[in-house]
Amino acid sequence: MQLYDLLAQQGREREEAVRRNTQIPQPRPLLTTPSTFSKPSEQTDNRSAMLTLLASQLGGGGGGGGSYPVNGSMDLMTKRGATLDSEAMQSLLAARRAGYNVFPYIDSSYRDMAQQRSLYQQHLSGAHPGPVAAPGSSMHNYGLAIDVGSMPQRLIDYILANGWYSGANFGDPGHYSYGRLGLCK
Repeated sequence: MQLYDLLAQQGREREEAVRRNTQIPQPRPLLTTPSTFSKPSEQTDNRSAMLTLLASQLGGGGGGGGSYPVNGSMDLMTKRGATLDSEAMQSLLAARRAGYNVFPYIDSSYRDMAQQRSLYQQHLSGAHPGPVAAPGSSMHNYGLAIDVGSMPQRLIDYILANGWYSGANFGDPGHYSYGRLGLCK
């Protein structure tokens, strides 16, 4: 099963629990096969599992990917009002230096789990339109996504050619995720 499928399944389970008015299930590890991990402690940490999988699949080159933290910590940077994974931020800073300044169009970047949970609850209650991923399954939770308002096509074309992926395939055209997996939620 692909990483996106696992994250989507967890999101559906959480959404169903909220609809039934029951306790939201706790995230379970995305990967549990011992051969996948070098340390037993990594088997129980959902965030570490996701970041381990990202690190193993992203690789370098092509403007995306590179090394992502596998120990559960994140290397976040805040510049020009946006907070992102350091490599994703470097990508946008390089775009700005090349004359493609995306920063004025960014409405949202990194969200901690509490912020994502609140946004998700608003979405489930109908107060927030559009797609919203369950906490832990959003690339925003890892500093690997931005939401933008109306942005000129030349900027969109540039970031798509440099490691970013559009969320348009998921019904969210203003969402962009960074990395070669192109997980956009």
